[in-house]
Amino acid sequence: MSAVTVLTVTYGDRWPTLRDTLASVLEEPSCRVIVVANGARPASAAQLRAFAAAHADRVRVVWFEKNLGSAPAFAAGLAAAYDDGDAILILDDDNPIPEGIIPKLRGIEAAARAKVPAGHLFALEVFRGVNTVHRALAEGAAVDHLFREQRPGAFQGFDLPSLLEAKLRGRAVTHASNAARTLEVEAHSESHTLVAIPNAMWGGLFLPEDVVSRKVLPDTALILYGDDNDFSGRLGDHGIEIYLCLGLEIEDTLVWKVQQALPGLRGRLPTTFQIPDSDAWRLQYLHRNQAYLSLLRVGRAPAARLRFALNVAAKLTLLAAIGLVAGRPGHAGKLIAASVSGLRRKLGPSYPLPG
Repeated sequence: MSAVTVLTVTYGDRWPTLRDTLASVLEEPSCRVIVVANGARPASAAQLRAFAAAHADRVRVVWFEKNLGSAPAFAAGLAAAYDDGDAILILDDDNPIPEGIIPKLRGIEAAARAKVPAGHLFALEVFRGVNTVHRALAEGAAVDHLFREQRPGAFQGFDLPSLLEAKLRGRAVTHASNAARTLEVEAHSESHTLVAIPNAMWGGLFLPEDVVSRKVLPDTALILYGDDNDFSGRLGDHGIEIYLCLGLEIEDTLVWKVQQALPGLRGRLPTTFQIPDSDAWRLQYLHRNQAYLSLLRVGRAPAARLRFALNVAAKLTLLAAIGLVAGRPGHAGKLIAASVSGLRRKLGPSYPLPG
C-alpha cells in the first residue's frame, strides 16, 4: 500500500493524548508522521523529542517556540507534508486511529473514484462523534440546513429571514434532501455512505495524492477558529469536493463538554455568555473570523448584501442585549469589537493565545 503521511498539531501539556495518537498511527506500516509542536511546554516537548528520536525514520517534528494558532501550525505541517507527495491524513492530537482505518480509507477512496467523473478531485472526511453536524447528517438532516452559515447574506451563522420563516411555518426550514449529494460505495465488503459537505474539520480530513499535488494552504492570518472552514473553501476553489464518510469513525480521547449552566436566568443564556473571561480570547477569534468569512461569502447581489446588513445589525444588537441581561456588558463588547474587526478585515494575532 502506498504511504500516508499523518499530520497532527499539539500544544501545551498534551503529551498523554498525543502519545496515544502517535502510537496508534505507528501501528499502521504505511504511515509516517509529522507533528507540529505549537508551543509545547517543556515536559511535553521533552517527551516528544525522545519519541521522535526513537522513531526517527517515521516521525518528524516541526517546532514552534510559542503557540502561533492552528492556521500557521497546519500551514507549516502541510507545507512539509506536500514536499513528500504522499496522501495526507490530518488528525487532532487526541485522535488515536482505529486499527485498519488506513486500508479502509484507501478502499473507500478507490470505490468513490470509480463513481465520480474522471479527473474529479475529492477529499474524504472521517466521521467525528464530537461534531454535532456529523451526528445530524448521520440522522438524515439536510446539508443545506446544517450549513446555513454558507448562505450568502448570513452573518456568523445567523440569518434572521430564515429564523422568521421557520417561526411562521412552525418548523425548521430544511430546504432540500441530501440525495443529490450522496454516494453509496462498497469497500472491503462493506457499504459506505458518503455525503458531500462544504466544510470539514481539521481532524479526520484525508487528502489523496492528486489533492496533495494542488498544495492548498490555509490562511495563516485567521490564527484559529474558522481556519478549517476557510481551508475547506480553498479546496473548493481548486475544484476539490469533500465527502463525509458516515460509517468510518475516529473517536476523541478528550470529549469537549458544554460548560456547566450557571444558576438562575444566566443558566438559560447562550454558552457564549457562560464562558469565563479567561477564555474570552477563544470567542474573540471565533467571532472575528466568522464575521470575516461571512463577509467573503456575501457576493455582489443586492439582495444578499441587504440581507447581510440586516443580519449584522440584528446579531450585534442581540449580542449587546444578551450581555446586559447576563450582567456581562464588557464581555459582549469584546465580542462585538471582534466582529467589527472581522468586518474590517483586521486579522492576524489580535488576541493572546495560551503558551
